[in-house]
Amino acid sequence: MTDNAGIVSMECYFPNLYVSQDEFEAYNNVSKGKYTIGLGQKEMAFVTDREDICSISLTVLSRLMEKNMKAGIINNYDDIGWICVATETIMDHSKSISSMLMQLFESNGNTSIEGIDVKHACYAGTFALFSAFDRVSSKYWDGRYCIVIAGDIAEYEAGPARCTGGCGAVAMLIGKNGCIELENIRSSFKAHEYDFYKPNLNSPYPVVDGKVSNVCYMNALDSCYAGYYKQLKKEMEKKKPKNASYGGTQKLKSQNVRNVRSGDISDLDTDSNVMTLADRMDYWIFHAPYNKLVQKSFGRVAYNDFLQNKQYFYEKYKNDAPTMQFLQKYESIPTAKTMDEPAVLKQFAKLSKPSYNAKVEPSTYIPQRIGNCYTASIFVGLMSLVNQYRNDIESQLAGKRIAIFSYGSGTVASLYTLKVNPTSHSLRLLNQICTHNDIEGMLKQRTKVDPKRFTKILSKRDALHVIEKIENEVVPSSSVRKSLANDAFYLTKIDAAKQRYYQKKSAVPTQPKMQSSISNTNSCADKRNDNVIVCKKQLKARL
Repeated sequence: MTDNAGIVSMECYFPNLYVSQDEFEAYNNVSKGKYTIGLGQKEMAFVTDREDICSISLTVLSRLMEKNMKAGIINNYDDIGWICVATETIMDHSKSISSMLMQLFESNGNTSIEGIDVKHACYAGTFALFSAFDRVSSKYWDGRYCIVIAGDIAEYEAGPARCTGGCGAVAMLIGKNGCIELENIRSSFKAHEYDFYKPNLNSPYPVVDGKVSNVCYMNALDSCYAGYYKQLKKEMEKKKPKNASYGGTQKLKSQNVRNVRSGDISDLDTDSNVMTLADRMDYWIFHAPYNKLVQKSFGRVAYNDFLQNKQYFYEKYKNDAPTMQFLQKYESIPTAKTMDEPAVLKQFAKLSKPSYNAKVEPSTYIPQRIGNCYTASIFVGLMSLVNQYRNDIESQLAGKRIAIFSYGSGTVASLYTLKVNPTSHSLRLLNQICTHNDIEGMLKQRTKVDPKRFTKILSKRDALHVIEKIENEVVPSSSVRKSLANDAFYLTKIDAAKQRYYQKKSAVPTQPKMQSSISNTNSCADKRNDNVIVCKKQLKARL
């Protein structure tokens, strides 16, 4: 066991409904393969008017707490001292989602909790994670766990961008002696851009310039790569043998990236003259609006590796005349002119494909099936990576280094690395994460919805965003029984003061004769009706 800050547990949530991208192509009369091949997506998760960002956060948090209390990782709700919610799905211009979640803790006697919400497009989850690690590592930490919740509902108005939606959330328990640690080196980039933003405050739909956004993404990746490479090279210069150098004439050698000690790069191979980031990391996770961008992003890493290690690539492809010609052509062209150059993006993605299959693809399994999750995207990728090796954690994950590129339009981005601890304690925690998150089971129990019905459901959600005045109350009309997984929270009504009320779905069979009731008492005795649990102290929050 170590005394470093780390991720102790994770909980993943995605909706019970999805639409097939293959069927959505046909519905929208676009060319076959436009979404499935062109975007690389298989399915897209979505919610009805019964779920919002508060209900989703309640669900993933309550599952995290209940499972880890049952497993003995935490004792009770008093063990939590900090909760931060990262989301760009805005529900109130003042009140935080984090404060709404307190109703789970108030009934259990814990009101001494710090932390609020953070927002910046898809990047906020990374900032929340950094903040949690900083807190646990600082002298101000009180010894209680931190919780980071990253979650969003990515939805677009009818049109060409709607196929890039999705929904998901991940809650992470951060404390000492975790299974995944944050390493010291990281590089960030920040700029003022209008590639994706949400200026219409009565609408969840963004204003997007897809082409500009892709260029901004690649520019941020280039900048983060340069900063990370510079820092890593500086650290490795201190450790390399005398008279060795990086760049110039290099030999093909295997890249040893096994873990010896967390928190630094002392375990990296310093015998090889080659320093390609794509090879030096065991796994890569990229912010994933859609999978094809992830493929291009890893190719972009290979492109930057080429610029830093030209002779290595020339030696590697010396018997491949077309590739040699391609590399020589783009060797001296300024990077700014290649960010949206199809030939560069496609060819480097092709060259990096073998490494992509081993290093990147394991993190794309869930994102390809639920779509874009904005702030939760990279953490869904991390959950996907862990889940893919649930039956072989020790050999595939223990001691491994995971590079993460987090991007938020507007623009903020970071390239950083996580390290999986190789201890037996860490392996037990990773196994528990897999046990707590039956990803295959969750995916199989979902309900596929045809595109026509999907469009109608989104129209119902639209109506909730344009309500100016409520005379009495608004009650969502979508089915609870069919659209929600058991133990998920859902919206029951919005009252005249625009306060929102929530209940938790029960796995107990329906008892039609019993009536739901609302009381102001603090007890939480259950009454069951229509397959839901009605807490006498109803969860509520302002719109």
